[in-house]
Amino acid sequence: MRRFIEFFLSIRDSKFFTGLVISVIVASAIYAGASSYEIPNQYTQILDYFDYAITVFFLIEILIRNFAFLAFRRPVEDHEIEPYLRLL
Repeated sequence: MRRFIEFFLSIRDSKFFTGLVISVIVASAIYAGASSYEIPNQYTQILDYFDYAITVFFLIEILIRNFAFLAFRRPVEDHEIEPYLRLL
C-alpha cells in the first residue's frame, strides 16, 4: 500500500503534472470562451469531445490528489474508535 501511495505522491509533486494541470485549466478557459460564441455545427461536436476530455482529465486529477492525500492521513488507533463503538 505504501508503494501505491508513494507512486501517486510522485505524480502529484512532479513539475510535469503541475504544468499539465495548468495547461488543461487554460484550455478549459479557452473552451468556455469559445463555446459562448455562435459556432458551426461541425466544430460543436469537436468542442463537445474536448469538454468530455477536460472532464475526464479533472476526474483523474482529483483521484491522483486523493490517493496522494492518503499519505498524510494518520492511522486511527483502536482506543480512539472504542468510545464510538460503545454507542452502537
